[in-house]
Amino acid sequence: FDGYLDTADEPFEVLTPQDIGCAAFDLMVDRYTLLELSTAVKPWLLRTLLQREGVDHAIYLDPDIHVVGALDSIAELAAQHDIVVTPHTMSPIPRDGLYPQEQSILIAGAYNLGFIALGTGLAAHAMLDWWQERLERDCTVDVANGLFVDQKWIDLVPGLWPGTHLLTDPGCNVAYWNYHERVLSTAEDGRLQVNGQPARFLHFSGFTPLESGSLSKYQNRVDLTDRNDIRLAAEAYGQALLDAGFEETTRWPYVIERLDIGSRDPSDIPGVNVVGYLTAELGVGEVGRQIIGALDGAGAPVTPITIPSGTNREQHAFDHRGVGGPLQPVNLLCVNADMLPEVVDSLGAHLFEHRRTVGFWWWETEAFPYRWRPSFDLVDEVWVGSEFVANALSLVSSKPVVRIPTPVTVPADTQPDRSRLGLPDGFLFLFVFDFNSVEKRKNPRGLIEAYLRAFPEPSADTSLVLKTVNGERHPHAFSEMIQTAGDRADIIVIDRYLSAADRDALVASCDCYASLHRSEGFGLTVAEAMLLGKPVIATAYGGVTDFVTEETAFPVRYERVLVGEGAAPYAPDESWAEPDLDHAAEAMRTVVADPGLAAARAANGRDFVRQHHSPAAAGEAMAERLRHLGAHSGTDDTKPTEPPADAPELPDAMLARTQTLELLRERPAAVPSGPRGAVQRLLRRISRGEADVRRKADEALWWSIEASSVVNIERNLEAVQTVQRQEKELLALQRELKILRAELDDVRASLGRVVVQQREARTTSRAASARTGTAVGDDR
Repeated sequence: FDGYLDTADEPFEVLTPQDIGCAAFDLMVDRYTLLELSTAVKPWLLRTLLQREGVDHAIYLDPDIHVVGALDSIAELAAQHDIVVTPHTMSPIPRDGLYPQEQSILIAGAYNLGFIALGTGLAAHAMLDWWQERLERDCTVDVANGLFVDQKWIDLVPGLWPGTHLLTDPGCNVAYWNYHERVLSTAEDGRLQVNGQPARFLHFSGFTPLESGSLSKYQNRVDLTDRNDIRLAAEAYGQALLDAGFEETTRWPYVIERLDIGSRDPSDIPGVNVVGYLTAELGVGEVGRQIIGALDGAGAPVTPITIPSGTNREQHAFDHRGVGGPLQPVNLLCVNADMLPEVVDSLGAHLFEHRRTVGFWWWETEAFPYRWRPSFDLVDEVWVGSEFVANALSLVSSKPVVRIPTPVTVPADTQPDRSRLGLPDGFLFLFVFDFNSVEKRKNPRGLIEAYLRAFPEPSADTSLVLKTVNGERHPHAFSEMIQTAGDRADIIVIDRYLSAADRDALVASCDCYASLHRSEGFGLTVAEAMLLGKPVIATAYGGVTDFVTEETAFPVRYERVLVGEGAAPYAPDESWAEPDLDHAAEAMRTVVADPGLAAARAANGRDFVRQHHSPAAAGEAMAERLRHLGAHSGTDDTKPTEPPADAPELPDAMLARTQTLELLRERPAAVPSGPRGAVQRLLRRISRGEADVRRKADEALWWSIEASSVVNIERNLEAVQTVQRQEKELLALQRELKILRAELDDVRASLGRVVVQQREARTTSRAASARTGTAVGDDR
């Protein structure tokens, strides 16, 4: 809690997992997502409270509940009945297509576990024994198998313990799922009532005081413009949250930290084979290099294994004492999920035998692609570099997902040098990006438009520099960017590779770094600019929110929109941010006009990145996870081993594959016709598999109640329709496969005839030369 709160000064008692006797907690951390873990510990907490001297009941309330009336009657019911629960609803929900629906309740569970009350009798303790055993391993979101964290299990409780009391008081657990049957009012004494009875507690699931006019991001049934009674209650609760420090505390990071980490001996850290694009000039390659530096600082033995990217220039200097060394007991693959199967196949089985394998992955939308989920089977756990990516992967991962602070460094001797780089004088805005990273996501045209709105007339006092690479590979996107800039001489585009030193000097030379991205998995260039003490303007969405706040930068408002076409590999029906360009323009004018404010936020940003994204912070976090992996490896093979003598030359083996993949990437959006095109269409679509189709439908239903905005609800309805279309397409593809096989058989037959003809021609030619005595060259 250091730096955030002093528990001795708070009006509550803090209990740790150890205090509540949750001996399995370390294993549960590995097993569960954040949502699952937070709900799984309830029975341990309740048992701890009930065992205290003089206690005859315990009432659990979710953190998004507003207590507005006395709970004495509930305490009496708990002592009398031992188990008290509340149904989600006590009357039918209209079948009008709005959310939540009764199907949503069937999926999530009949009783809402934002509340439960227990007494100290035999039934309560028996139920806790039973519930605790289930939640230790089966507190998961697994709709296909009838599980929804801790809540779905409680459907069985009234049958197993018939004395369970169903609390039907309309003033209890009032929420978006039952407002169709409940009306709020104010009694003569000023107290809140529900259906004319005293209100006890309201449940504001999915509510935030920062979004006025919305009751919950999980529903679209209640419109506050039509329900003034609910609007007034929500406004009162929202103001209470703000008065209690909501804006400050919701910016605090969430971590699970072992307190003795600083005193650990580095000699017990298992060694790591770090596989990555270590000479490639791209963001994922830079993260791999930074990770190796952080592991070095933590004292972990490292054997780097370089693979080529196949997409970017491979001229970044990389030299490490561990190159060519013995293979270590843990693999860390700094390769995203899409490329992981190819990389694993190319590296060879020897690297994965008797070793734990970790993937360090990135993704830039809130829904992880179904087609890449088989990659979870290739790793023992996944590390991610931001809370945004952790949230996206945790919802679908079959393996532990661990957030590791992304290490960020720049050389200590980095200095600005505008004259050498050919940069203009005056106030300089800068944005650096790679066209291979999807121009629509990076949104340089949005940045240009914001700059034009901020400074409608060209001037020598300000300029915008866009430093890009790989523009020639994306000529249409590059041309559109240039057209957006028009004839403005104060908008400068530099589309070429720079050395690492020149690139760092470029960032050091700017006066403000601006990124109006639609999403970022982390935002490495933003963090690097902050570390160099630059004011930053950035869309307040994606991984950058780990470090971009009102105190450290100038976050830009946004609206959530659908991705749309032309942004592969991101699906058109996914969502991301559309930055408010007027707000961005206002921020641009502010950093120019108020250098004191800009400098203060820049200093805060530099300090934050230094503290939370240093190699030391990342190294400690990785070392602790490596110790954990070593302790749970199930094998004594924890020492380095020499690679087998017949191990393939990794760079050469990978180069052929990545070059082939690059050729496929460079094909136009339309798949070529003929047998080759049919094969590509078939492989891309079949790989999704029937199991993923079924999971997608299940998860669309789950998301409709508890993990989605209204936009996502609409998106998921579209997703279900997409699933139905895909099933029809699958049948068509099977028919297409039969035709394809016939075409391939024809090709083989044609090739066979050609080979026979060539052999006959060579035989005839050699016979003729024998008769004439002339030599015939080898025509192979």
